Amino acid sequence: MTKKFFVIPLLCFCVGFSLFAASVTEDSFFKDYVSKNWTTEDGLPGMTITDMLQDSKGYIYVGTYDGVVRFDGVEFTTYSRAVDEKYDFATAHTLFEDSDHNIWVGHNDEGISCLYTDGQVKKYTVDDGLVNNKINAICEDLNHNIWVGTAVGPCYITPQGEVLKPQLDGAVADKITVGDMFCDTAGRVWISTGTDLFVYEEKIIKRFPGFATLDSRAVYSVRQDKSGALWFAVGPCYAVCIKNGEETVYDVSHPHKKPSSVSMIMQDSLGNYWVACDAGVTVIHNGMFSYYDTTNGLPDDGATVLTEDNEGNIWLGLNRGGLFKLSRGKFLTVSTESSINSICEDVTRGVTWLGSDNGVLCYENGKFVDTKLGTLTKGLRIRHIGFTKDNELLVSTFSTDIPQICMSANGNIKTWSVDDGIVGNRDRVSIKTSKGDYYVGTAQGLTVIYKNGTIDTISKRLEMENTYIMWLYEDAESCVWVGTNGGGVYVLKDEQIVKHYTTNDGLAGNVIFKIYNQGNDIWICTGTGLSILNQS
Repeated sequence: MTKKFFVIPLLCFCVGFSLFAASVTEDSFFKDYVSKNWTTEDGLPGMTITDMLQDSKGYIYVGTYDGVVRFDGVEFTTYSRAVDEKYDFATAHTLFEDSDHNIWVGHNDEGISCLYTDGQVKKYTVDDGLVNNKINAICEDLNHNIWVGTAVGPCYITPQGEVLKPQLDGAVADKITVGDMFCDTAGRVWISTGTDLFVYEEKIIKRFPGFATLDSRAVYSVRQDKSGALWFAVGPCYAVCIKNGEETVYDVSHPHKKPSSVSMIMQDSLGNYWVACDAGVTVIHNGMFSYYDTTNGLPDDGATVLTEDNEGNIWLGLNRGGLFKLSRGKFLTVSTESSINSICEDVTRGVTWLGSDNGVLCYENGKFVDTKLGTLTKGLRIRHIGFTKDNELLVSTFSTDIPQICMSANGNIKTWSVDDGIVGNRDRVSIKTSKGDYYVGTAQGLTVIYKNGTIDTISKRLEMENTYIMWLYEDAESCVWVGTNGGGVYVLKDEQIVKHYTTNDGLAGNVIFKIYNQGNDIWICTGTGLSILNQS
């Protein structure tokens, strides 16, 4: 049988990682997100984003002072009269997709346009019955009327194309400068102005009576979460939630800057609440607050609009910073109080075990939980943890009292020490062989705990030149591969050395960190490169 080494050179090789603990800070939540910013250099016609939505086809539509922009993830396409006379408008102040998937565009002093799915465009102005041509908000009610919020008040366009003006309560002024509108699941249309709040129900617009715990009436927008609770963006720095008659007020001020206005609130698919304001973005999650602004990566503090796409990405429209996207990364950062040296998955219990410099940690359902093993090992430096084929968890530690630990499948714990026969108290790794014996690799040598309970340090009688054991692996032929700290790899069969591989045989390095197999290949991770031993 021919055996050849293939060396894979590495410019930089890392054999471990550390996670550092932190109490919940203003930016810890965002470490699991990857950001991307698009500006005029990428094709945006302007840096000010007035509104944004994702349509039913997946396109991102962006409102700018230079028209409507459609983004497919690669290219920007602008719709305005400057590009095509078919689109008889210059600005896009607000955007809305109706239940028939038509895109409505509210303009700055140019009325409102509907971009129909068949490619036709229809425009409404004061000549068609609009109360004003400056359009600030659009929404659709349960009767499929399109509500248009203007600088002097609301009106609505019926499915037949007729423009009507809703009735106002006697206490409501004739002119309302609409800032935002929203129709809730009960059919009420909420009309916010930035200085007051009104609601259309029972065919009349009434003034909202106010909040029980907050004096401010400066409501900028209203939204509804998946539970049916209503969320109010209230100036200068509040998010107010009303659910089942109970009112909760959240101060969303940023540590570095107090906002003067809160533009909108959005609940994402994970249940987090995103609040856009002129100080950046605040996220309310699991009872905690996280902040995103120019101090930790946002190009502009002026967050005007938020939306989540169908892939879970969060899109932000900025006042002077263009279009910004936050994507959840493929990696989730989990903070710990000490360095992590080893990790293994416990499929049976549905948890993950982590060997740290402060004992064994157990991670379950997104949080660390207390365990008997964790209590036993608290304060110990754990060098390796791993499961046997019969679901025993082996723990190797640097400890004068219990350098080697075994937790059985039913949770019983057994320990071994130097007094029991372990050659040293600095255990690096341990495995259970197919014969049922435990091989324990230490900084002082290799100890075997036999199935019958006897213990022997076989590295002494084998006269191994290097007895600092870094890794152990048993192959399909019941050979135990022993990686050392500077002495290469020993291959043992029936407790006898049958092969010794070093750099003289083509091994990339003599300091061995890991050994695994794939097919007929043995992969050996060294301190200076990765080697593959082909056994075919």
